[in-house]
Amino acid sequence: MKIEIGQNIVQKAGFSAFVPHSFPPKGLLELTQATLIKAAEADRLVGKLDGITHTLPDVDFFLSMFASLTIALSQDQIHLLL
Repeated sequence: MKIEIGQNIVQKAGFSAFVPHSFPPKGLLELTQATLIKAAEADRLVGKLDGITHTLPDVDFFLSMFASLTIALSQDQIHLLL
């Protein structure tokens, strides 16, 4: 896909000048309704996640407990394989 952002125009004095096309170029960013809905939903969920972190009493404690649980589950899986 070749995108032209402007053109060089030779001036009367002999030099050339770059003249950009209007911005944004037509057809460069065409999003379907489904894509816009998914993007809006993702944005809403990121905001919800950010809001949840403000209600946690201690984020570091929450993350350490989550990490400990993940490690414990991983160790159980390793023991099952041996």
